Amino acid sequence: MLLRISWVSSLVLVACGPTCPEPQYEGRASDEAWRTMIDGEQRATADAMKAAALQLTDGMQLPASPIPTFRWTTTLTSAPAPVPRRERPWWKGLLISEAHAHLPPVTGVIHWFKFVVPGEKCPVEVLSTRTEYTPTEEIWTKLRSGSGARSVTAQSAYLTENRITEGPFKTPQPLTFTVAP
Repeated sequence: MLLRISWVSSLVLVACGPTCPEPQYEGRASDEAWRTMIDGEQRATADAMKAAALQLTDGMQLPASPIPTFRWTTTLTSAPAPVPRRERPWWKGLLISEAHAHLPPVTGVIHWFKFVVPGEKCPVEVLSTRTEYTPTEEIWTKLRSGSGARSVTAQSAYLTENRITEGPFKTPQPLTFTVAP
């Protein structure tokens, strides 16, 4: 009976798991920082000055080739006091195992973009600590597929060791753009 419950639980977890891929990570962005941004998404404040402002004009048409570079600016530059890290004694690792697969935590401004393409089930997502992004050939093919306007939203925050210490801030409304055939 216990085995059957475990098997059913596993099946439910697989069936209910995320169906969209993780975002592309740029700069020092990581999956831990992305999960922090997901947690903060519901409380994001609409603020055009502090959310990333893409250097696009609403309704702009982008050429199909060459692949464009998306650039953005933000006024979010606060630098809160660093949180002191407590060093663990050398012998702690002998008694309690530690995970070593994690990337260093993000401290600084981070931006999360969601590009919605007509007809696509999942948005193309990018999480970046940089101020520009050039899609790969595969991603650009997805972004220019179909017809009609694509929309992009942005959310920005200041993280201190993967914890939101300022923000998050989101764009008040999505920007739209098209891609030339």
